[in-house]
Amino acid sequence: MMILRFIQILVLLSMAGSAYTQETGYFYVKLRNDDGIEKTTRELEARFTGAQVSRPFASVTFDNLHRVIRVDGPGISAEGLAGAVTVPVEYIEKVPVSRPLYTPDDLGVELGSPNQWYLHTIGAPAAWDYFKGSPDVMVAVVDNAFLVDHPDLRNKIRINTGEIPNNGIDDDNNGFIDDYKGWNSRSNNGSVSNQSENSTHGTHVAGLAAAQTDNGIGIASLSFLTQWLPIKASDANDNITHGYEGISFAASREAKVINCSWGSFDSSATAKSVIGFALSKNCFVVASAGNFADETPVYPATYRGVISVAATTQSDLKLNTSSFNHRVNISAPGSGIWSTISSQTGQPSYGFLSGTSQASPLTAALLALMSGYAPPGNDDVILDCLYGTAVPLNDIPGNQAYRNMLGRGRINAESAMRCLFETLHLGIKETAADGMKLYPNPSTGQFSVQTDTQPETGLYWILKDINGKELCKGTQATGDVSQLSPGMYFITVIQPKTGRQSTVKLVKE
Repeated sequence: MMILRFIQILVLLSMAGSAYTQETGYFYVKLRNDDGIEKTTRELEARFTGAQVSRPFASVTFDNLHRVIRVDGPGISAEGLAGAVTVPVEYIEKVPVSRPLYTPDDLGVELGSPNQWYLHTIGAPAAWDYFKGSPDVMVAVVDNAFLVDHPDLRNKIRINTGEIPNNGIDDDNNGFIDDYKGWNSRSNNGSVSNQSENSTHGTHVAGLAAAQTDNGIGIASLSFLTQWLPIKASDANDNITHGYEGISFAASREAKVINCSWGSFDSSATAKSVIGFALSKNCFVVASAGNFADETPVYPATYRGVISVAATTQSDLKLNTSSFNHRVNISAPGSGIWSTISSQTGQPSYGFLSGTSQASPLTAALLALMSGYAPPGNDDVILDCLYGTAVPLNDIPGNQAYRNMLGRGRINAESAMRCLFETLHLGIKETAADGMKLYPNPSTGQFSVQTDTQPETGLYWILKDINGKELCKGTQATGDVSQLSPGMYFITVIQPKTGRQSTVKLVKE
């Protein structure tokens, strides 16, 4: 007996919260057994001429996602699918089609000169003293489209070196053809760009997640050296029709953090399984809580295991449009956020946007920074530090009505990194004595050591990175760090006559 699972008519999220009428039917059909998958695929293709029939999770055995067949096309209905399938079915459900979650730039925009107040508010400069991110960590951005040639983004894309672009061949045999610079989960190809203003949402989110930092232009990203993976999951109207296929791809490509600045009111068994698959791959899935100024649950943010993010203002008040509920895990700045955009002509630019779509990638960037800093296997510690160091919001005048519905508080990058440093015993603590100083500090090349108790000669020093690895040593009161990467280091100076040791921090710019 077939078990059919019918979902209410899909209500899409729009920027203003208005309903969007869907013309094309999008459905997931999950078979109960492996037998009949190929047969059912052929039957559906024959029955629904002109429809797109696919198996988006064919390589994913988690929760039997490989049994899911997707059918997209005009006039497709659950009843019609039920009549066309001749093998046992676990469920038939509508695909949750979402809208990018952001507030229009005429609401909540900050006036005056562009600035990145949000990075200062969350303590990004002090967080970078601990670590400046790792290019080995990848944050995936699943969104509508991207201006991948934006000068603040193009050098940060994770290149799939095993793939030859645009040759129509799956060179690395990973199941995806031409995924050289990301993936289009709707079109099943490597095209992720919209050379128009339609890519503004995805481009803005990508800049917050992983813009090139310290390059003298545009903006900085909290994740600093982290690389990003662009995944286009939208149709021509910017509806996120293939968001969960994008999440599945990101997990398969071993993204550590997956950002979803979009949402739907509808839950889905298939979507829930996809989230479970990503979590099984040790991914952090981060999602916008919604922009409806109420407690209505939004998916994927509401799924168990997803980090749901609400938005705050410069005063740590809940952003007026931000959703709130007991499922929210944490909050982050989301009011008047300056980031990368695409102009009407498709040219790179920068602009303000507001909403939980901005709060989510800021949180994703912090998780990426923390993931590069903490040794593998410490995801629980990372979450404990993320939540445990958040700035409390409950008692701030104006937030009392949202008590315990803005998560653990507003993200604090500096405190979160310090928590990792102290909890995991990373690096070395300063123990300066005898007035020991390093100058210049920060340094770009040569430095000198000076103490109050003896001249600048006859010293023995050892330079280590923040994890305690010895990099170089010297017997003079001078040294050179010009060959080292920018970041924080520690120098321990030993005085031969007394054996006394002093350790101080040296910042390499």
